Amino acid sequence: MRDIIKKFSPEQIKQYLDRIGMPPVKGPTREVLDELIYRHQCTIAFENLDSYDFHKEVCLDGDYLFQKIIQGTRGGYCLELNGLFYRLVVSLGYDARPCFTRVLLGKNDLRWPIDHRGTLVKLDGAEYFCDVGLGGPMPSGALNIETEEWQTFGDESFRVLPCMRGWLAIHRKTRIKQEAEPGKAPQTERIEVVISDIACFDTDFNFLNYYKSTKKESLFCAHRVFNLRIDGGYRSIRDDIYKEVTTKGLVTEKISEQLEEIEPLIKEKFNIEI
Repeated sequence: MRDIIKKFSPEQIKQYLDRIGMPPVKGPTREVLDELIYRHQCTIAFENLDSYDFHKEVCLDGDYLFQKIIQGTRGGYCLELNGLFYRLVVSLGYDARPCFTRVLLGKNDLRWPIDHRGTLVKLDGAEYFCDVGLGGPMPSGALNIETEEWQTFGDESFRVLPCMRGWLAIHRKTRIKQEAEPGKAPQTERIEVVISDIACFDTDFNFLNYYKSTKKESLFCAHRVFNLRIDGGYRSIRDDIYKEVTTKGLVTEKISEQLEEIEPLIKEKFNIEI
């Protein structure tokens, strides 16, 4: 059964591609998909200003998100960004579907609640995982989920392994030493997310969105979070810590928790204007 998705018009597709600095595309190819993902990750930041700073439920209406993120100067969190991207690739002619995702980022508990969405794209007889809504820890291109071989994207390597019935674990290595927490031994490989290939639909994420954007127990109501891919790494904010990870190492800086005081920083580093 197919998802029911309102496709973008040709003019909206043009605006979307312009927003991420992408030239017009000629067809749904693997090369185009990789470039869409990379440019998206480098241009549109993960951010949770609506839920953390403005204390309002995130709106997943497609037209609203297009106005806010594509025509505007904001980013969004995972359900917004990957929802928009899903609509884009379907509009471009890709055979795509959403997937339930659990974000572990090195945690070993596979029972972690479903808290994320990704996109699965079928292309040339294989299925690929695509994510533009988490930031640096994700592949900067489409990840083939039908092989257990390591796949390299720039300076990072990923592989996909079965972990429990109906779920696949996405492992990552490289740069883990730079990202190690003080006093802890660096990992050489870790699970970033686990994904499910069970059928699901765009509307399945509405209840998850309500919890994630309104409940005080939710990460995104309790903490300010930003993330944006940069050349050779990524930059992030978690509350009062600004972090930049590159092939040269890790740089951290303590910043103000007052939004008005860091507006110049988020404009310069994350392309966000409030």
